[in-house]
Amino acid sequence: RRLYLPCLERTSLLQGVSKRFLDLVVANSSVEFYLPGMDVIEPGSTVGHLYILVAGVVELHAEPKTTLGSSLKSMESASIGANHLLCEPGDLIGDIQFILGGKV
Repeated sequence: RRLYLPCLERTSLLQGVSKRFLDLVVANSSVEFYLPGMDVIEPGSTVGHLYILVAGVVELHAEPKTTLGSSLKSMESASIGANHLLCEPGDLIGDIQFILGGKV
């Protein structure tokens, strides 16, 4: 709990919620580790989880005309190139597709 709570509190989606709600999120979450170069979400797959980056950096790549990145993060400040987005701790990954039930 102590490891993940500060990051969850910074996440725009969870800002301002009660500590009890955050505890429920932590209790019902799982932790996944990815090595550099590994795909977090396979291209063309349906997103079944909401990912919150706790540590490290994730570079998102998308095909043209694909919704990319977080609906709650400014693309201008986060963009690192055409169809690329750099995510840092506290950022959401796949949130638009998770909420809408879409594919990446």
